[in-house]
Amino acid sequence: MSSDSSINHSTASNTSRPSPRSVTNMSSDSSINYSTGSNRSSPRMVTCKGSVCSINDSASKTNSLSFKRKSESAESDLDMFCPSSYNFAIPDKDLNENTKKENSDPAIEQTQDNVSHYNNLGEYISQKYQRHEICDICFKLGDTLYPAHKLVLASQSTLFADVFERESFSNTPVAPKVIKVRGVSEEALVSFLDFLYTGKMDINSVCLSDVFKLAAVFKVDQIKRLCVRKVEQLKCQDLLQLLPTMAKLKESGICELIIRKITHNFLEVKEDPEFFNLDLDTLCMILASDNVNVRSEFEIFAAAVSWIQHHDFDQRIHHIEKLMNCVRFTLMTSQELFLCFKKFPVLKQNKNCVNMITTANWYIFL
Repeated sequence: MSSDSSINHSTASNTSRPSPRSVTNMSSDSSINYSTGSNRSSPRMVTCKGSVCSINDSASKTNSLSFKRKSESAESDLDMFCPSSYNFAIPDKDLNENTKKENSDPAIEQTQDNVSHYNNLGEYISQKYQRHEICDICFKLGDTLYPAHKLVLASQSTLFADVFERESFSNTPVAPKVIKVRGVSEEALVSFLDFLYTGKMDINSVCLSDVFKLAAVFKVDQIKRLCVRKVEQLKCQDLLQLLPTMAKLKESGICELIIRKITHNFLEVKEDPEFFNLDLDTLCMILASDNVNVRSEFEIFAAAVSWIQHHDFDQRIHHIEKLMNCVRFTLMTSQELFLCFKKFPVLKQNKNCVNMITTANWYIFL
């Protein structure tokens, strides 16, 4: 899915009769459409979980420099001086320099020279960065400055390339520019800059969202790809913390990946403390997904009720109708529909919620 696809939360009425739905695999090129309501095209995925270095000695015998002790019975003029003398056998690969030059390939040598040249250049620039030398730009986070080089920034970021390449050469000394950064941790900024100079970055789950913010703002696609690979390795608790940030950044591709992992492990996720700290929109995004892996639709209803009752009840109860629109009551049995009122009597005070459940009960007998 491309990063510019949109996330659409619709709250369709739950009163219309739904048509049968087929479960389809979501590809990375599809857009995210999280509709809330019963009139959707495919049933949820429902599953039952109740009955629920050796060393090869032969290699050492062929070392490039091998020696063997002469037999005691062997006759040699050296035996009288050194009865335990050794013969050293020099392998064929240790040729003289002239022979090497005759057999070498000029193209290979040129490639090796080029690689060596760029390695030396990279090491030099990295040293200047570590020593804060010859820097012509810096990032500022709080009261701390982080010196850098325009050339390096422009080579890794399309945004910086567009800005710096427009500047014309001037003999007049110019003070280093300052790029002010807010809303990210120091660890994230340092990791971001280190990657620009070394191409390596060990991202932890704590600063992943901040690193992704920096990569998104300054348009460093390679870091964004690293973040996506890291997301695939995260635990559910970390994914719950990351999803709201990715949704605010409108990164629909990475949001789809996170939601797919969360909904696949929904029975575990709904018990995690971070689940109850989700904001309303993020929670609806999860509950409305077609791929929530549950044993019954009643578990979706129960998860929504638990979120309301966990804390800030007086505030969250106002969102009851929006949350109930994420529940597909038409997939419940008559007994489960009755249990909805029994488990959460407050539903009876909302006419629209009562209408959703009553209509779903009628649908069962059609």
